[in-house]
Amino acid sequence: MKYVKLWLLTLVCSCGSHSPRVESIETLDQEAGVLDNPRSAVMALERDGKVFCSGVAIRDGILLTAAHCFLNDRSLNKLHIRGADGQRYPVQEIMTYADRLDRVEEAFLPNYDIAMVRFSDDVPGRWIKLASGAQVVASEGHVAWIAGYGRSDDHPTGHYHLGATRIKKVYRSGMRKGVITVDNTFGSAPCSGDSGGPLLMQKKGEWWVLGVTHGVHWFSNPDYFGSDGCQFPEASFASLSLHPEVNGQDQVSELSAVPDDRVELEFLGYCEDGMVGRGDVSLFKALLLQFKGRDCESLYGKLASDLSFDLLKEPVYSLKALALLPRIDRLSIDLRLLEDLPSLPPLREMKVSIGSQDDLDWVFGNRHLTSLELTDAPRGLQWDGVGQLHELGTVILMENNIVELPSLSGLKKLRTLNVLGNHLDNLDFIRDNYKITHLLASSNQIEDLAGLVNHSDLKVVLLGNNRISQILDLASATSLEYLSLVNNEIPLHLQLCPTKEQQQGSICAF
Repeated sequence: MKYVKLWLLTLVCSCGSHSPRVESIETLDQEAGVLDNPRSAVMALERDGKVFCSGVAIRDGILLTAAHCFLNDRSLNKLHIRGADGQRYPVQEIMTYADRLDRVEEAFLPNYDIAMVRFSDDVPGRWIKLASGAQVVASEGHVAWIAGYGRSDDHPTGHYHLGATRIKKVYRSGMRKGVITVDNTFGSAPCSGDSGGPLLMQKKGEWWVLGVTHGVHWFSNPDYFGSDGCQFPEASFASLSLHPEVNGQDQVSELSAVPDDRVELEFLGYCEDGMVGRGDVSLFKALLLQFKGRDCESLYGKLASDLSFDLLKEPVYSLKALALLPRIDRLSIDLRLLEDLPSLPPLREMKVSIGSQDDLDWVFGNRHLTSLELTDAPRGLQWDGVGQLHELGTVILMENNIVELPSLSGLKKLRTLNVLGNHLDNLDFIRDNYKITHLLASSNQIEDLAGLVNHSDLKVVLLGNNRISQILDLASATSLEYLSLVNNEIPLHLQLCPTKEQQQGSICAF
């Protein structure tokens, strides 16, 4: 069956058709050189009676599979595990890293796409050992095996297949740390229903699980977007070498992808070979999506001409790698998700969501800012630091629960100020900012306009939904082009000043 449309643009293993140039994954009973068949340990996951993913038994009552299989629906009453004998077993529990860390989107990264499913301990059959330590090592060029219940050239989803592939790359560092890729053109490729199935290797007649089928990932296939999912030259697997805790426990514990002794590298070197952590991987993923890059090198090439980062569309948990860049032109980020607040290179423009005083103080520490937009601040924060950002020309503090602002007299370059939707009762904080041209301060509690005396450069002023009772303090605003004072305590005919082209008579003569 077709898996739910993957709007995060990562996994193709659950949609598309098997590549015509790749042989179907044949049942292995007649395959020469294979000593045994792991079929009894490889199982199908069914939702409402239809196969949607695969998995492998690694202990009695524990099935290893992919976390992304459960992103859309985790209703246990709909789920069953089907064994090689056709017997179905109810699912008792689903365990993923996202359960504890609230990072559901990490299942869309092959590094962390691992889940364990608990079912009946009384299942006849066997389980397969997990590769760990020096016992079995995945290496480039070695032959491995893909097993699952996915679609093939000869059968629809739901039929067991086992086929050979060749390991293309094993990533032990950098943004793909913990990922194994295979060459889909060698012999077999995963397709619909194979997600979560094992990547296997034989050693001395014994099967070992090297990884879990993630599928075709966008950052290893440059033609991913809009193409057939099972025709890509490369497929990705979550390597168990990154998750040694899976071997000895019946529950998913903390990931081992934590930076070791950190070696400071340039951005490109860190992306490719650094001992990255989970937060770093989330950043690289977001950057690759933004710039439509394939790998670290292509990403770094794009950064040579564009250092503006829109990181609000994807969850990002660390900015450490950005500290390795020479400068940042623009940064949009939700600071509430970050694990840390590193010092960044000179930063010109910032758009951030904040959740604490620490977040706010970190923002105010970026003294080179020329444009600042802050949102979602809780009530009770201290805003004194904004008055120290002397390079600011644009300040947007809309809907931040602000009751009082410090004097902005030190912001000599300030031209645009947006404080819509706060709790301000005056504008005295811009009394000396005579160069402001655009002021947006609607939906506050402003009672008088004394702070705007002698502001002759004002062009656009929005002051609707306040408590203003007189507008004589605007008499010096001789450059005014548009004024809105709707829903205030002044006569109706003075509540709206149209543009010069729309003016009739002296409606805006003060």
